[in-house]
Formats: sequence, structure tokens, C-alpha cells
Amino acid sequence: MARLREGGFRHGPVLVETLAKGSLAQVIAEARKARFFLAELLRRGGSA
Repeated sequence: MARLREGGFRHGPVLVETLAKGSLAQVIAEARKARFFLAELLRRGGSA
């Protein structure tokens, strides 16, 4: 995220392109984890 900000990115869509294969419940759980990770990363200003 820091590199994106250096390049001028300030806002816009952020998405997860792939998730591990598994049952629907596993995929949903992984998508939720990814969403919360990105939300926390963005809340902190992009630093991991």
C-alpha cells in the first residue's frame, strides 16, 4: 500500500483476486479474513 500511495493512489477499489480452493464455508471464511486484513491495513494507512 505504501508503494501505491507513493505512486499517487489515494482512494479507489481494493480487492482480493484469488482465494484458496475449498468448500463454500472455507472460501467464505478466507474471504472474510482477507477483507478484515485489508480493512485493518487501510485503517493504519497502508503499513503492515
